[in-house]
Amino acid sequence: MQSLFNKIKPVHVDQFVYFHEKVDADLLETDTYLPFPVSEKSKDVFSFFDGSELAHKSKVFHHSRLLKSFGFKSPMVCIGDCVTFPEYRGKGLYPAMLTYLKNRFSPFSQIFILVSPQNKPSIIGIEKAGFKRIARIKCLKIGPIYLDKRKEELDTL
Repeated sequence: MQSLFNKIKPVHVDQFVYFHEKVDADLLETDTYLPFPVSEKSKDVFSFFDGSELAHKSKVFHHSRLLKSFGFKSPMVCIGDCVTFPEYRGKGLYPAMLTYLKNRFSPFSQIFILVSPQNKPSIIGIEKAGFKRIARIKCLKIGPIYLDKRKEELDTL
């Protein structure tokens, strides 16, 4: 019963929306820095391993109910659930992975990243990888429902 209440517990959402447009494969960066080989354990989870030690992982989602509820159109890829483990932070792994994913998916889809405005290290990495902030979205999420939706376009930020 507790898990049901946790699923419908109201949550305030406040996220920056970063974007990279769909581009022709011929226009992609070909000389990109990869500190370690990219491991693809599934079609949606991408990781850097230092030997057998996990250094960074990012997940790719092929839809976002939150973004769709704010009028963002498909096809889309949304990169999220990214983590660089503490001993590997500050070494460029996050922007390197984002650049890899941008090159991999942008010939087929536009790419979005959601990030908390307070997450300055992630924002730096996202911008270093060439993503542009296009909006700030705010709402109240109750289960699968988004209420009191507010979207501030870039020019108002």
